[in-house]
Amino acid sequence: MSVPGPPVRLRTGHLVRLISSVGTLVLLGGVGAVAMLLSGVPVVAAIGATLLTALTLGSMALWALFLRPRRGRLEVLPGSGELRLPAVAGVRPIVVAWPWLGLVLAALLVLAGVVGIDMGPRIAGPGAGLVLAVIIIGALSRRDTGSHALPYVALSPRGLVHQKSKRRILVPWDEIDTVRIETKPGVLLRVRWAPELGQDEFVSFPLGLHASDPRLVLALVEHYRRHPEHREELADRSAVSRIERGAFLDER
Repeated sequence: MSVPGPPVRLRTGHLVRLISSVGTLVLLGGVGAVAMLLSGVPVVAAIGATLLTALTLGSMALWALFLRPRRGRLEVLPGSGELRLPAVAGVRPIVVAWPWLGLVLAALLVLAGVVGIDMGPRIAGPGAGLVLAVIIIGALSRRDTGSHALPYVALSPRGLVHQKSKRRILVPWDEIDTVRIETKPGVLLRVRWAPELGQDEFVSFPLGLHASDPRLVLALVEHYRRHPEHREELADRSAVSRIERGAFLDER
């Protein structure tokens, strides 16, 4: 399915700066990791392999987030009484693996110090390994390791949902005033929330984390905002049938 108009992308200058800076970092880090891998010293080689794995997973995540084609795509996942827009698949490996890779790296840095291997600057010594381990263990203790470990956007009969770790924001349909897409700093679905009491506020839903065409997400949200009689179908697979037929595009 498709909607008229050009694709929604990050602003060109921002994307170029991001790709050039990250690409340089990955290239230099990769060269260093390969050199360590080929050093012939088991602990140093293990550190190189860990860094190379992290760089590979990080590159996959960056491709999925910023460069993967999204035009005409709308990925949804029905279940739990709502229709989810799951996070793009390439993000999951790095989100799941980064703390464990960090702990392995911390243990290897400490081990290198114990056996007397000179890792160069003090910042890469056993002290850095212990600090890194404490930081990661603290982050893991606060992290939701269940189904909400990855953020997602969802449409429910009650409203628009943004789930981020253990924090869940629900914007009721009848309190949504306007919805639009912004591309600075990232691709965002910007919702003006106008509750009956209190001041208006804006809630941002980061569409860059998802593999769906932002214009299709906007069209889907607008359909259920304008059609309260259809909202109950978001609790079952009826909404998927509507999406497959393209019936939510009837007003655009």
